[in-house]
Amino acid sequence: MLSLESEIAQIESEAARVRLRTAQVESETAQVRSGIAQVESEAARVRLRTTQVESEIAQARSGIAQVESETAQVRLRTTRVEYEIARVRSRTAQVESEIAQVRSRTAQVESEIAQVRSRTEVSIKSGHGKLRVAMIEITILKDVYRMTKKITQEYRDYVVKLVVEENRKVTELSYELGLGESSIHRWVKKYRDGKKQENGDVKYITLRS
Repeated sequence: MLSLESEIAQIESEAARVRLRTAQVESETAQVRSGIAQVESEAARVRLRTTQVESEIAQARSGIAQVESETAQVRLRTTRVEYEIARVRSRTAQVESEIAQVRSRTAQVESEIAQVRSRTEVSIKSGHGKLRVAMIEITILKDVYRMTKKITQEYRDYVVKLVVEENRKVTELSYELGLGESSIHRWVKKYRDGKKQENGDVKYITLRS
């Protein structure tokens, strides 16, 4: 009898130890589950951040591609602009060469006009001779106008001189020189208006455009 009670007491003691150990295990299990929940929550946050980072990377790559495309376009435009600049410089050099040639020819023509005038003053006295020389000067000045495509001050002055001093008709000069009659009339009017303002006998003055 005493031995049976002793065994029962041992069994109950062992059962108490088992229940205590079970409680400890359940507590540890709860802690482990809590830790697992925290890890899963952290993993979810990591996955969300990873998605955000991947999206940012995709946007950055798209931006880089756009920048590279714009850079390529800028390089292409730069190449075209450099080509245009080179072409303009080449054309400018040609124009400057043409201007130098025109200036040289103009100087030659002016020298020829001076020579013609000098010969006229020395050797030609008749009205017919003066008209002939005037036609020669008109031909030379017309050549200058065709080359330069610009009406110089000397050209205006000489046309007015033909009208005022040599009584040439405006219609004839307009036809011969390829000028508008209104332009010639305007130059003559400026000459005569300026002459009225001068004191004394002024035979010829220079026009101002």
